[in-house]
Amino acid sequence: MKARSMEGIDCGGAAELLRRAKENPWWQFETHELTTLMGIPKTTLEMMIRAEDSPFVAGRSRPERVSAWLDSHLGWKPSKEKL
Repeated sequence: MKARSMEGIDCGGAAELLRRAKENPWWQFETHELTTLMGIPKTTLEMMIRAEDSPFVAGRSRPERVSAWLDSHLGWKPSKEKL
């Protein structure tokens, strides 16, 4: 069965990434995975990578760190419960 897509987000892929985030707290996500998982535009993540206090290390990060960075820098509030 093919996963349905909402607003360009692959629901099946997002579910797999969410499972991976919860089961593996050490897992570091690449930008394209965070875009799928969190629905954050790639341009926003690229801006974060270039920031002096970036939550990214070697181009990878965790959803929790990305959410915390956005909260402190942009006042961003996700519509879903944070990871």
